[in-house]
Amino acid sequence: MGEAIARRFSAGSGISVAGAVAGSTSALNLARPAASKHPNHSFTPFLFRMKKAFVILAALACTTAAPSFAQTRMAPVGATKTPAERAERQTQALTSQLGLSAEQEPKVESILQAQLTEMQALNEKYPAGNRRGMAPELKATKAKYDEQLKAVLTPEQFTKLEQLRQERRQQLRDRRKG
Repeated sequence: MGEAIARRFSAGSGISVAGAVAGSTSALNLARPAASKHPNHSFTPFLFRMKKAFVILAALACTTAAPSFAQTRMAPVGATKTPAERAERQTQALTSQLGLSAEQEPKVESILQAQLTEMQALNEKYPAGNRRGMAPELKATKAKYDEQLKAVLTPEQFTKLEQLRQERRQQLRDRRKG
C-alpha cells in the first residue's frame, strides 16, 4: 500500500520516491518537477518575477508621486500681485471694455487701487474661517467705491460695468456648480 501511494504522488507531481521502503514516508524527496513539454517553461518563473517587480514599482511610484502633486498648488490669480499691479491690469481691461478716455483712466486706476488696498486689509483682518463678519464692511466698501466710479464714468459706461460684473458673477457660480 505504501508503494501505491508513493507511485500516485510521484506520477506527474514532481515528487520522487528514492529507494522508498514500502510504508515508510521518510524516504520521499521533494525534487524538481519533471521537465515540461512547453518550450518556454524555464522562462516562465523569470517572467512572473518581472511582473511582480513591475507591479511593486508601479505601486511605489503612485504612492510617492501623489503627495508631491497635491503639495504643488498654484496660487489664485492675482494673489501674488500687489493692489497697484491688479488695479493697473483691471484699468487696462476696463479701458478696452468700456472705452475709457485718457482723462478717465488715471482716475479709475486710483479708485481701483484704493479699493483693492482696502479689500486686502479686510482679507488680512478676517481669517479664512471667519468671513461672515467681513460681509457688512465689504458691502460698505463696494458702495463707497461704486459712488466714486459713478462720478468718473458716464451713465452708459457704469451700466456696462454693472453688466460685466453680473456676467462675471454668473461665470463664477457656473464654475462652482460644475
